Amino acid sequence: MHYLIVSPTPLFPTTAGNRSLILAMVRQIRAAGHRVSFLYSIQESCTNKDNTDTLREVDAFYLHMYDHAIREAETARALMRVSLERAGLNYELDSWYQADLDDLIRTIYERDPFDVMLGNYIWMSKAFDAVPDTVIKIQQTHDMMSDRMMRLARQGMPPSFFSVTPADEGRGLDRADINIALQCGEEIYFRGLTDKIVRTLQHAPCDIPFAPRPLPAGRKLRVGFIGSDNAVNVRTATLLVDALVRMTSVSSQIDLCIAGNICTAFRGVAPPFIKLLGACDNLGDIYRAMDVMVNPVEDGTGLKIKSVEALQYHIPIVMTAAGSEGLLSPYHFHRCASVTEVVGYLKMIAENPRLLTLMQSAGDKVLHAYRDRLARAADALISPQTVIDAQRARTAATRQAVCGDRVLQFYQPENAVALRLPVADGVTELAARIPEESVWLDIGSRSGEFALFVAATGRARKVIAIEWDPDFIEQLKLNVLRNKMQDIVDMRFLGYAPDAAPGYGVLRPASGRSKAVFDESDGVTPGATVPFAPLAQLIGGDMCVNAVNIDTVEPVETLAAIRGVIEKYAPLLFIRADAAEAETVRRWAQENGCDVDTAGDGVTVVLTPVSRRPDAEIVNIA
Repeated sequence: MHYLIVSPTPLFPTTAGNRSLILAMVRQIRAAGHRVSFLYSIQESCTNKDNTDTLREVDAFYLHMYDHAIREAETARALMRVSLERAGLNYELDSWYQADLDDLIRTIYERDPFDVMLGNYIWMSKAFDAVPDTVIKIQQTHDMMSDRMMRLARQGMPPSFFSVTPADEGRGLDRADINIALQCGEEIYFRGLTDKIVRTLQHAPCDIPFAPRPLPAGRKLRVGFIGSDNAVNVRTATLLVDALVRMTSVSSQIDLCIAGNICTAFRGVAPPFIKLLGACDNLGDIYRAMDVMVNPVEDGTGLKIKSVEALQYHIPIVMTAAGSEGLLSPYHFHRCASVTEVVGYLKMIAENPRLLTLMQSAGDKVLHAYRDRLARAADALISPQTVIDAQRARTAATRQAVCGDRVLQFYQPENAVALRLPVADGVTELAARIPEESVWLDIGSRSGEFALFVAATGRARKVIAIEWDPDFIEQLKLNVLRNKMQDIVDMRFLGYAPDAAPGYGVLRPASGRSKAVFDESDGVTPGATVPFAPLAQLIGGDMCVNAVNIDTVEPVETLAAIRGVIEKYAPLLFIRADAAEAETVRRWAQENGCDVDTAGDGVTVVLTPVSRRPDAEIVNIA
């Protein structure tokens, strides 16, 4: 097939994450045997050398002369509007679009017809209107633009970049056949705005061989931070520097090496522990010179491409949870709660550099699993018609179920594992044992049947879905979104399996579903791509878990895996079990201090930790 890629940002130099992402997509499409034409609407500076480098990567290259006065005028109007109306600083969806781009796209299609058009950024979505309906339209969103200015303003950042209302973002998404998100949370949000297909497809890292590096001995720890000079990066780096200034016990042991255009924010004001490396044509040289990288971003959307780059260079990295969004890492040093916690890890590494070897090995496992997920998701980019046909098949048949006052709709595709709809009265009875506004963990969520029934009772504030089988995950998303329950059913942790320790495992066939089996080998095992994580750590301290539902192949193993949750929250435990499993569960309960009851549905064993008071109230432990 022939692809036309339309982009407002160039491929070279690859000094920013969005450029690396688009270049990776070009290479991925061509590696699949497709032709690629690249149309660059010149909205960022580039040189003749950059254009020459682009010509080496694509089959045809077109330039569109963009009038930057369009952006300047729209920015001025938006600023005037916000000052007069005190409204959110949003642009009109097509306010940055230059109409003569349509003519160039039509000319390209007439001279060299393309089968797929791949657009970048929502403000460029009007370009899809210039091509016939027979052309498959794919949109790389890059970021969530709904009320983006207000989100940045809450973090103290000045107005910058593009921002639209949710309604306008939905309109832009509707113009494409397939929309690509960079992390699950954005995918769920976009699916709430459009009925068009949305898939998570992340940055494809290059395959770079591992080169052992000596541990720092007799010198300071080299800590790397690479970024462009956008507002989020500048704020992140500033918070990191401020934390290091306060914690002299750490800053005295490290050199914070800052690279990229972000260096301009620190010239003339840099503390002595900062080494400004400037922009670099070969970022690989910088990565290889570092002992450890950091990405301490505390908020923001999109996949953090610099995090993926560090992993592909086999460099240990310490990140916040926001910095590792989309990576599904089970390791705590990839999911720090704050910049202060990131600095705490740097202190541990500086005092014990041997930790770097363990962190590098863990990072390789994260990268291995990430590549596996990427390969499974790549059809959205390289076989779009397959994805469109599969979506139609998944949504062709539905089944209804009633729970309380809600009529729930479930997709029931052909050749899929049958739905296991619970008995509504049984779920209502279980929910009645828990205080209103409760938080549930649903471990082994399958297609979301139980989670949706609990949500329909109206008693749950949040149902956290835990499911690791990819055959179920897409169906679960469809069912939750079909019933507009995404505000109650929390799908942030889809892909993880529970265990007492972090690591990776494999999926093995079992009756009715696959079983996730923890792999304790030290190296990267082929197929060991299911992340196992301690759920108490994963969820964090922002909510109290009141109830846990378990529907897994071996429920006693799951009970052992969530010991941290049981000890921390003392939740009621509902275990779906057949007769043989129920007896095993009862023995576990006797050995672990739980009272045993059986629910009215005849298949659910209820365990009550003795430490749980019958009159327990919901406690917010934030």
